[in-house]
Amino acid sequence: MIGEIRLRRGVPDRCNDSKIAVIYVYAPREGPLSVGLVVAAEEERHYELGIGDTFPCRNET
Repeated sequence: MIGEIRLRRGVPDRCNDSKIAVIYVYAPREGPLSVGLVVAAEEERHYELGIGDTFPCRNET
């Protein structure tokens, strides 16, 4: 089980035979930071995450 991976926009990474990539980073002057993420495992899924959010990848979260 992987506890944490570090991602950079435009640089995909692999985790448990899945491809993970940050599509965009939204950082307004006032308000919360969020990122758009794509996870390609059995199927491709898109997520919008805030600080501290998690996402599923195969059978892990």
